[in-house]
Amino acid sequence: MGWWKNDAGEVVGDDTANAVGRDLNELNAALGRQLTLAELLGYVQLVLGAKSRDLLSAETAVPRLVADIEVFGDDEPVRRTVDMGTTGDAVIRQHVDGMCAEISGLYEAFLDRRPTLGEMLESIRFPLDGELVELPGDADVRAIRVAAT
Repeated sequence: MGWWKNDAGEVVGDDTANAVGRDLNELNAALGRQLTLAELLGYVQLVLGAKSRDLLSAETAVPRLVADIEVFGDDEPVRRTVDMGTTGDAVIRQHVDGMCAEISGLYEAFLDRRPTLGEMLESIRFPLDGELVELPGDADVRAIRVAAT
């Protein structure tokens, strides 16, 4: 298991990426379809907003989340922003809740602390691809972040 700092100085790890991949594959199997990126953002915001005291290093208000993606085609990559989707499915909520708790637990087990909001979001973003969440065409998720106000 390796841990490293990304360009923003956030610590992320292999085990968190593996957990996210496994959890999203299980969720997709339970749904019988791929979770959309917008749905994932909405449920992550819902869970972290409700449980930041338990899951993050500091109790944090978690406002609207967006993802920055690049869609590749024949020409230059097109950059887009994906906004949060609606929430209301108990199965998705339960799985995302468990995924966030598992990520937090891995930080506590290996680093003796909970993740920051940025580290939690980067841990979720890092393994995302078109097999784990529905993405438009051939796209890469570049960032999950708090939306600008």
